[in-house]
Parts: sequence; structure tokens; C-alpha cells
Amino acid sequence: MEILKFIFQLGIIFMVFQMIWGFFMLIYRLLTGLSERPVYETFAFKILNNYFLISLSAIQTLQYTLKPENPATLMIILAIAVLYSYMAGRLERNRFVIQMNNMRVNTERVNMSWESLLILASLVYYSYAINQPQILNNSANKWFYDAVMAIYETPIIGWIFMFLGFFFLLINLIKSVYVTASAITWVMERIAGKPRNNRNDNDEDGYTSYEEINDDQLP
Repeated sequence: MEILKFIFQLGIIFMVFQMIWGFFMLIYRLLTGLSERPVYETFAFKILNNYFLISLSAIQTLQYTLKPENPATLMIILAIAVLYSYMAGRLERNRFVIQMNNMRVNTERVNMSWESLLILASLVYYSYAINQPQILNNSANKWFYDAVMAIYETPIIGWIFMFLGFFFLLINLIKSVYVTASAITWVMERIAGKPRNNRNDNDEDGYTSYEEINDDQLP
């Protein structure tokens, strides 16, 4: 039961944190203008977003693994799986929104290998933070964690997030399976020396042209 509760709370942390982050990004956009943002700025904010998200996840994991009655190793493995499914699912969600083309967003050229590297680096940072929890001790992480927990523990609102958390995790799990399968196919084709099918969104320089979706732009 504790394991299920732990997984659900991770999903809730993802949802509530992204809501808070989206609010701050909206204020930032209003203060700095709604014009197109440079690629380096978009990616810098994405790195910062992942840093806080992983830090909050590590803090929540430690809340459970420090209890002797809980299976610490299993919970850490499950947390890594949930984090991966969320980040891979978020990447696939962005690409799906682009394909639907139902919103006005900025068009940028982004090397998809950097997106994959960011996911890998985030998981490495999570593993390191679990073993070196002192790096999580800063006022920004504490403020975000307290804010997320305050919203989660609010009557009715917390129940709504708990209900949505189940479907949130399920959807991201399905999307992560698709992303993983696509990545494996890409690697196998490269190993076999088979060229990928010609697609309009792939360029010879290894970049993929697609519209960059910021989390705060999504509904």
C-alpha cells in the first residue's frame, strides 16, 4: 500500500509543480514580452525545470526510503521508472501537439539528441541526489516542496489531484513505451546501417525541425 501511495504522490508532485512552474513562466513572459524566445533560453529553462522536478522527486523518495519498514531499493527503482515515463511521455506529448497543429507556437530547430541527453542527465542526477541528499538542501527546493505539499493537502483540491494523478501516470507510461520503442528502432537502424525513411521533418545535419512546446504553453 505504501508503494502505491508513493507512486501516486510522485504523479501529484509532477502535476502540481508544473502548474506552479507554468504560473511563474507566465509572469516571466508577461514581464519580458511574448515575442519568440531564443533556443538557448528555452533549453535553459527546460534544464531548470527538470532540476527542480527531479529534486522534489528525490526529496519525496527520501521521505519514504528513510523509513526502515519500506523497501528502499524497490521504491528508488520505481521512482526512476516513473520519472522516465513522465519525461519521455512529456516529449511525445509535445510532438503530438505539434502534429495536431492546433495552437500557435514558436518554430525552432532542436537537436533531439539533446532532449534525450537531458532525460539521461536528469535520471543520473536523481540517483546521485538519493545517495547525496545534502545537495537537495536549498531554499528553492524547500519552497517548491512546501508549496506542492500545501496544495496537495488542501481538502477537495488534493483529492482531485489524487484522482487525476492515476490517469496522468497511466497516460505517460503509455507514451513512454512509444518513445522507447521509437528510440530502440532508431538505434537498431543505425547499427544495421539502414537509412531511416525519408521524412519532411528530418534534416541531413541530424536536426529535427519541429515546433518547441514549452510546458507553460500547454493546457
